[in-house]
This record gives sequence, C-alpha cells and structure tokens, in this order.
Amino acid sequence: MSIRCNPGAPKEVPREVMNRLLAVDPEIAVLERQFKESHTRIKWEYKFINRAPKEIRETHKKLGQQLKAATKSLKDELEAEHRKNYFFYIHNEMMKRQLNRPLSETVEEGAEPAIEHQLEERTRLQLVLCDLSKNLSSQAIVARKVYAINLQIALASRKELMTRQPPSAPA
Repeated sequence: MSIRCNPGAPKEVPREVMNRLLAVDPEIAVLERQFKESHTRIKWEYKFINRAPKEIRETHKKLGQQLKAATKSLKDELEAEHRKNYFFYIHNEMMKRQLNRPLSETVEEGAEPAIEHQLEERTRLQLVLCDLSKNLSSQAIVARKVYAINLQIALASRKELMTRQPPSAPA
C-alpha cells in the first residue's frame, strides 16, 4: 500500500494545535476583533442584529464572511502542511526501521535449502543466488557470476515435469 493512500494518515490538524495557530495569526485576530466590536455595537444600539439598518447589517455580515474565509484558507494551508510533514516523518521512520532491521543470515555452503526442487540445477542455482556473502574478492565475485550464468543456462535447457495430483474424493 502506498503511504500516500494510507487510510490511517491524519486528515486534520489536532484541534488544540489548530486553535493555537489560529489565535496567533494577525490577520484573523484583527478580523475577529473587528467582528466582535461590530457585533457588540449593533447589540448595544439595536438589541438585535436584524433591527439594525441594512448597510450596518451588510458590513457586519461582510466582516463575518471575511473572517470565515481567512480562517478556512489558513486551516486548509495548515492541514496540507501537516499532512505533508506526516508523510515525510512516516517515510523517514520506515527507512530507519529498514536500516536498523537485523540482516538475514547468509546461507552456509554445506546447508541444504529449505525448499526441495525436482531439478538439481535449480537447487544449486538457489544456493548460489541466495549466498549474499560480502567478503569476497573481485575474482571470486566474477567466478560466482559466471557459475550462476552457467547454472541458469543448464536450468533453461532442462524441463521440470509437472506432477498431477489425483482429484480428492468428495467428502
């Protein structure tokens, strides 16, 4: 599964963090202050907002819309940045886990493979390809590559017989 399609990834910024960031933004703070002043002034003079003259109601409504739009745009930016940071963090954590994971043990030359193949060429090829020794000289590496190629050619010239199993009896 792609980390971008991770259903467990957060879609929203935590509410506590969002509230702190919204309170700090100067544009939103100014709009909130203006909206609250307008609201209290209208309430003081007219008791209800609907009783205020149309021009005052429209300016009050426009202030509310500006505040809502500014808040929404900041929230969208913060959510996009939070998601981007989350995926960056998760990617780094996955890479660290892969780097710190213990290396698998190399196959010893005398050990039998865990899987038994019908063809001996396939078994020998598995031993060569699964041997991930790093302490080899350059001549040994070249010799191993040549040996692997020869085994692949020998395996390609052989045909593995398919064994059919009889159909099981109905229970």
